Amino acid sequence: MDAEIETALERGTGKALFAKIAYLWKAMLIGRPFTDGNKRTALTVALTILEECRVDTGGRVKERMVQEITRIARENIEDADRIERLIRYAVEGH
Repeated sequence: MDAEIETALERGTGKALFAKIAYLWKAMLIGRPFTDGNKRTALTVALTILEECRVDTGGRVKERMVQEITRIARENIEDADRIERLIRYAVEGH
């Protein structure tokens, strides 16, 4: 397993749901552990975690998540707290 993803999983232990996803997104979108598909993988992982936790991912959630993933990767956002806020906005819409 990629060291950054392993670290993200360890840092996310015991954290709130959006914080866990934020650490994973940071590892995938900034660390880019895969040659291709980092954004798609980040989206799939987040949606899977949210659905497993019975969080509604319908409506515009997926669309907003794609927008935030693109922003994080494009702007090279490394602050996990900011990434968490972007995830919260994508899911809750505010």
